[in-house]
Amino acid sequence: MRRRFLKEGPLKSEETEPEHPTDRPSGFTFVEILILCAVIGLGAAMAVPYIRETVDFYDAEAALQLTAAQLRRGSQRAVDLRRRTRVSFIAPNRIDVHQFEEGAWIQVNSTLLPRGFEFRVEEGLPVAPDETPDGLGASAAVDFAGAQEIYYLPDSTAVNASGQITSGIVYMARPGKVLTARAVTVSGTTARIRMWRFLEGNWQ
Repeated sequence: MRRRFLKEGPLKSEETEPEHPTDRPSGFTFVEILILCAVIGLGAAMAVPYIRETVDFYDAEAALQLTAAQLRRGSQRAVDLRRRTRVSFIAPNRIDVHQFEEGAWIQVNSTLLPRGFEFRVEEGLPVAPDETPDGLGASAAVDFAGAQEIYYLPDSTAVNASGQITSGIVYMARPGKVLTARAVTVSGTTARIRMWRFLEGNWQ
């Protein structure tokens, strides 16, 4: 029996087949890119204030914790080493700790508040004694019976340069930002340290 073969032309490979319009890679047009950039820019602009507020909050907390830590350092050294210590607050933002040894004050530590923070009573804070932390008023950024330093004795009391038991307060803030205001109070009779935050219009 004769077999009949159909004459077929050469097979076309996939590479030679014409592309279907839907198979072409898609991309952004110039206008779409501009719109996307505008949306991203708008989102970033809206986020900046919240980012700044977050940074301010954490910097304020760092300033508060650092100040309290230096005061505790002075108090603890006085008790542990049976030596008088002094914690001084030097404007605008330095804290020094000294220890009295062999008739002289020896510096044992010095530190600075976070960048942009100062010892200050920020405008907008309540200043009446009954509205301030522990009722210590707000006549000065650092106030230990009118001085800018506090002394600790080995018996766990805080005194002034004359040896009189003295309570006091230290205010700090980033200038122009009242919500970053923080304060630390020291009780003269017990050397107790308390930390305060200005939130929702009140010291807490």
